[in-house]
Amino acid sequence: NIGLAQKKGVTVSSLSEKSPEERVALIRTACGLLKETAGRGRFSLHPIQYYQSLLTAFPSLGERKRPENPALELFIASGEKEVLAIAIVLFFGDTATYLYGASSSTFRNLMAPYALHWHAFLLAQKAGCRWYDFWGIAPDDSENHPLAGVTRFKEGFGGERMQYPGTYDIVLKPF
Repeated sequence: NIGLAQKKGVTVSSLSEKSPEERVALIRTACGLLKETAGRGRFSLHPIQYYQSLLTAFPSLGERKRPENPALELFIASGEKEVLAIAIVLFFGDTATYLYGASSSTFRNLMAPYALHWHAFLLAQKAGCRWYDFWGIAPDDSENHPLAGVTRFKEGFGGERMQYPGTYDIVLKPF
């Protein structure tokens, strides 16, 4: 599917490669794709302001001074003159962690998410990362779990399952 996406003309870029004006528009587009994907997959999102803040709070991979400093990158896969998929990836130490992603309902046959993650893998390797963490799959191979399709996509890249304690939102300063 990676080769198919490339043959069909899918291109991948990073938010950090864009002008300030393009960045604002791409963050808005990314948030729209997150909403679309959440609706299609029937899962919840943080408020859109959360993603907008996240994407501007960290330096990009190109601005990172040392590997022990965190960096965040928004990857954008485009084809047919529109954004088809996005991925938000955190780089920290020797690990790149796929935090959030989304894809358009249109042109799914172009396999944009595959090209997107392949590009992120290559940049992670270039940045000195040993690991690419897809961060979250359905438990116990449950075909009826809401993340079953996402799990099949992630496991299609190979790798191994790792079990970690769950993630939690801890409110430090309630209203």
